[in-house]
Amino acid sequence: ERKPGHIELARWGEMFVILPATANVIGQAANGLGSNLLTTTILAAPVPIVFCPNVHPDMWNKAVVQRNVDTLRNDGHTVIEPQVATAYEVDSGELRESLVLPEPSLLVEQLEKIYQDHSPDATFHGDPHAPPEAQ
Repeated sequence: ERKPGHIELARWGEMFVILPATANVIGQAANGLGSNLLTTTILAAPVPIVFCPNVHPDMWNKAVVQRNVDTLRNDGHTVIEPQVATAYEVDSGELRESLVLPEPSLLVEQLEKIYQDHSPDATFHGDPHAPPEAQ
């Protein structure tokens, strides 16, 4: 059985959401590096790309990470800002204020808006399991 490559995957969807977007993926994408299936698909994607960073605050606040985020935005990509919330920190094993992804309902709203902004005539398909009248 043939497995789809990066070009086929890049053409498959109407929007490409990188979630979670690590500092490594952000850096590779910002610098045009395609070292794996994900990053080569990002490079080939003809659709809007949305990065949802999930990065430790110490990393997020580094100048190089912020330069990479700025580069992605300057290249026309969308980066959804992480939010401050109490979260479990793996390194310390404690709950601490940290950067997290937006709450799922807020994230969906943001993604719907981004999708509509890039495809004004398109209809967001919503939950595939919801009845048609709920979408």
